[in-house]
Amino acid sequence: VYRGFTCLKTKQEMMSWATYNQCITHPYLRTIRNSTANILDLGPIHMKVISHLNHIVNDINLILAPDATYETLTLDGKPFERPEAFYAIQRLALDRETYPHFPQLLVAFFQGALDTWIRFSAEFAAGGAI
Repeated sequence: VYRGFTCLKTKQEMMSWATYNQCITHPYLRTIRNSTANILDLGPIHMKVISHLNHIVNDINLILAPDATYETLTLDGKPFERPEAFYAIQRLALDRETYPHFPQLLVAFFQGALDTWIRFSAEFAAGGAI
């Protein structure tokens, strides 16, 4: 396990995953847990996830910029679940010598999530299978 956490490639993958969790996963779970909607009625929430991911993919500096805030980065505009994790990742990302590929990896991670959300959400769309 220790070797995994000392591997720069693994660190960057974990940084991407943790960033996604702060921006998308935790806010999505807060939203659906607090909703009285049936799962079949979550289509609009899923479309919001897709829109938000698209926004981030098109400008990854929303995450990497020093003035990045939860208001524009989290799906629900509420504070990060673990702000210390998000800001630690931001600080690490500034080290372009150690983490030169992090911005591209982050875009690829969020793009992969976007592609998956599009496939997943199709059946919840109006006229979809569900």
